[in-house]
Amino acid sequence: MQSAPMPPRTRAAPRPTTRPVANELAQARPAAAEAPAAGGASPPGCSAPPPPKPADARSSSSPKRPRLRTPPKRAGVPAPLSPGQLTFPERASGPPCAATAAGHFQYSVGDNLTPRFKIMRKLGEGTFGQVLECWDRRRGDYVAVKVIRAVPKYREAAMTELRVLRTLAEHDPGGRWRCARLLEWFEYRGHVCMVFERLGPSLFDHLSRNGYAPFPLDLVRDAARQLLEALAFLHSLGLVHTDLKPENVLQRGLGVARVSWPAGSRLAQRLPASNALCLIDFGSAAWDADPHAGVVSTRHYRAPEVVLGAGWSWPADLWSLGCLLVELLTGDALFATHENAEHVAMMERVLGPIPDSLLRRIPRDHEARAWFAGVSGGAAAVGTSDKVGGSAHANGGGGMSIAPKSAAAAKKERTFAATKEPGVGNTATQSGDADAAMHGSPPPTSDAAQPPLPAFQQPSRLRWPEIATSKKSVKAVAKTLDLASLLMRRGDPSLRPHLDTILHLLRTLLACEPGRRGTALQLLQHPFLQLRF
Repeated sequence: MQSAPMPPRTRAAPRPTTRPVANELAQARPAAAEAPAAGGASPPGCSAPPPPKPADARSSSSPKRPRLRTPPKRAGVPAPLSPGQLTFPERASGPPCAATAAGHFQYSVGDNLTPRFKIMRKLGEGTFGQVLECWDRRRGDYVAVKVIRAVPKYREAAMTELRVLRTLAEHDPGGRWRCARLLEWFEYRGHVCMVFERLGPSLFDHLSRNGYAPFPLDLVRDAARQLLEALAFLHSLGLVHTDLKPENVLQRGLGVARVSWPAGSRLAQRLPASNALCLIDFGSAAWDADPHAGVVSTRHYRAPEVVLGAGWSWPADLWSLGCLLVELLTGDALFATHENAEHVAMMERVLGPIPDSLLRRIPRDHEARAWFAGVSGGAAAVGTSDKVGGSAHANGGGGMSIAPKSAAAAKKERTFAATKEPGVGNTATQSGDADAAMHGSPPPTSDAAQPPLPAFQQPSRLRWPEIATSKKSVKAVAKTLDLASLLMRRGDPSLRPHLDTILHLLRTLLACEPGRRGTALQLLQHPFLQLRF
């Protein structure tokens, strides 16, 4: 018996996916990959940019654009673009929303800051504006773009900073004097934008990541040498940085090494893989020829002549450097205060009484005159202004000429950048015996015999604790240690064999009388910079 024919086998219908959302995302990936060419996402609250024309609407004779190279992943060093790969998107990101009341630039990660720069992330923010990490499509590398707030006073300050940066670039095109290099600048929708090379973490970043542990001595020595080189270069051009602090000293390169420190310790610190440093943020830099009567510097690194309103010049940078080095050696800020009177009281606890030569230069109507007993003389007698905030530039902005005495001496100072290599001093730039007396005796030449610094002959005239604003302030000053005790208690034990040399350098930088701090060029000969650890 013949069986009935079997019906033909049919293939079962495909099982529907249970994750339609995943399929939609997968289909959307090609469009997202070309987002840089379309300009990125629009900022919140703004209309999206118009979609590109369909392919069939384009002329068949128009050449086909090559795909834009996208930034590499964070790991590794990005490969540079070849000239054939370099193209630009058809348009930049859509217009940003109205700036905030503070004038800050609004953006979204992935937007284009002009067709050339793609915004990757925010590196930092301050009163001036924001610093953004961007991918430079022309260079094929990451850069840092400083975007200034769209406020008139910050725009004017940005123009001053550009003037300073152009001066630095003109005299140091290769960047060997440890100062940040301006690659270029432009304006974008009301914001001044400055493009810099991408640098690594700051000294403050390394301190905070290591629980504010002291730095190894070799790193402190190298930091002191490089910052003195940078300051010597700036001062030779007639510039004062005015805001030297750990946050403004960045590591060149992004590498970080894990080092067992102190020696023999089980605790490993994350320290810079390279000791090469770079000084940044010239937004507060001033020309030495300008009047200097205002308040400058971050509080913890502010020189006594600034706190007392006695006028300031480039020695204020050396004071800030001294505070910075103490912070690297101990892990703590030397003067952790937020009040002027308390700040001065701490200075006297650490370094001794404020000398009469500085007290006599306090303006008559400055609040600091009431802090001291029996202060004679006045601002007019020493060439400073009677008016707080007025011009105090008479004879160098503080009653004594701290700048080079003549045009010939100034010209001689300016030859420093062209004739000397980093780390090599040139004491011949001092203008005679008058400047030698001004800057004090030269540093010692050996680690054995350290000549003592001049002792204060007069007792303190500060009315402390009568002028204290609180009991907490009195206790904070009472806990403050003198410089030697501070280094012995909080510094690393490895510095004790070199304590005298370190103290001499710090006491020179932290001399209350600005004229006794020496010059950056002179201090490059200090024996601490020659030590081997």
